[in-house]
Amino acid sequence: MKKELVELVTDQINFELESAYLYLSMATWFVENGYPGSGKWMEKQANEEVGHAMKMTHYLQEVNVRVLMRPIAAGATEFPSFLEVFKLSLEHEKKVSARIAKIYEAAVEAKDHALASLYLYFVNEQVEEEAQLVDIITRLEKVPTPIGIMMMDDRLGNRA
Repeated sequence: MKKELVELVTDQINFELESAYLYLSMATWFVENGYPGSGKWMEKQANEEVGHAMKMTHYLQEVNVRVLMRPIAAGATEFPSFLEVFKLSLEHEKKVSARIAKIYEAAVEAKDHALASLYLYFVNEQVEEEAQLVDIITRLEKVPTPIGIMMMDDRLGNRA
């Protein structure tokens, strides 16, 4: 595996773990502010990010590349509002999508078909992740009342 690709994947493993840390922080904020359903949903998102990091780690191990873990940056712990948490999450997922696309394109260019296949899976998953957040934000903007927020919290808790 080319050194450039190893570096990109290693960086992405770190970013996935930072994403999990951010989403866990958001989950904690939700619970502490009386939104247990959203906390449960965001905790599930955090677990998915850890799963992505593990999938990438296992891939590197399967192709006999040593995986070097890096420090995880601390993320935000305070958020301005229920809606803003989801807007920040969408903004973050767009960054993830751009990074995933870059790795996919680099793998295709390097003719690393196995890595390209793995990252095509993540490209498609990112479409779903962003769409889900856009749906939540759109619904919250249509009914930005305390009752609307509580209904969304219940809905998210049932989806988690």
